Amino acid sequence: MKTKPTNMEIEQALNVAPMFIDFEASSLTANSYPIEVAWTDSAGEIETHLISPKECADWTDWNEESAWIHKIRHCQLLEDGKTISWMCDLLTEKLANQTLYSDAPKHDTFWLYRLFEARDLELPNITIKHMDSLMAGILAARDHSADEIKEKLADFKRIARFRVAGEHRAHLDARYLYEIWSLASGHN
Repeated sequence: MKTKPTNMEIEQALNVAPMFIDFEASSLTANSYPIEVAWTDSAGEIETHLISPKECADWTDWNEESAWIHKIRHCQLLEDGKTISWMCDLLTEKLANQTLYSDAPKHDTFWLYRLFEARDLELPNITIKHMDSLMAGILAARDHSADEIKEKLADFKRIARFRVAGEHRAHLDARYLYEIWSLASGHN
């Protein structure tokens, strides 16, 4: 279900970039766990981190097809990934009390929850909403009809994908979402 953005969120997003977030995961099953996260700030700067599964004995669900898609090896997570505790502390520090936008909020919220659950920590007040609803609100505020909104949003997604020239890595997908906002809001 796509949560409709408030008028204040739309008005703000016309002038200042919202924050976008993306997770990559070990698989798409119910036992999957987050392996990479990236988010953008209002200036479009991206922060990204690999996440090590070392601290959580339950994080064993690894899918080679998913690894092939995101091109992250399990050994890379073990060598270069940040600890779950470190990631939870950082996400709490940087993203608590924020609303972020994603193209897959159900999945991204699930993996955010799994991260905090692994350390038996309470999930901070981080809201992840669907970016399509916000982009549609921005375009409606710019006097586009419903048909124009659907067409423009599809065009913006194609243009953004071309600009970013990659996907299935958290930083690339976060950049892609930011580019869609840039086009929809006229900040390109």
